[in-house]
Amino acid sequence: MGFQHEYSMLIYKSINKSIQFFAVVNILLAVFGLLELVTFNLVRRRKEVGIRKINGSTSAHIFMILTKEYFLLMVFSLIVAWPGIYYFHHIFPGAFKLPLSPVWFVLSVVIILLIIILATGYQTFRASTRNPVEVLKYE
Repeated sequence: MGFQHEYSMLIYKSINKSIQFFAVVNILLAVFGLLELVTFNLVRRRKEVGIRKINGSTSAHIFMILTKEYFLLMVFSLIVAWPGIYYFHHIFPGAFKLPLSPVWFVLSVVIILLIIILATGYQTFRASTRNPVEVLKYE
């Protein structure tokens, strides 16, 4: 009896470590994809940023313009994901399942906002502080 319990706990721990590993890999792939999306978007909108800088826009205003669409994407993804999380949390049985609390939803929003700001912040700050004459000279 003891051997079966130890064996099942060993399997449970290995499955748990595998799920944690693939969750971290998934999050890293999503962050790298977001960085690539931001870089592509900034290359495409380089001329717009240069014209806005010449017309007197501040770096903070340009940062807000460039990150606004990522915040809208985040809101849309949360509207889609939260009902699914709630549904699947209640449909699947689990002995070690944490109770579902609104704190987890708020914490997920804060973490996603931090990831978006960190991932887009450097690229958009660099684009907004670049000399607009250099950008428009080659366009």
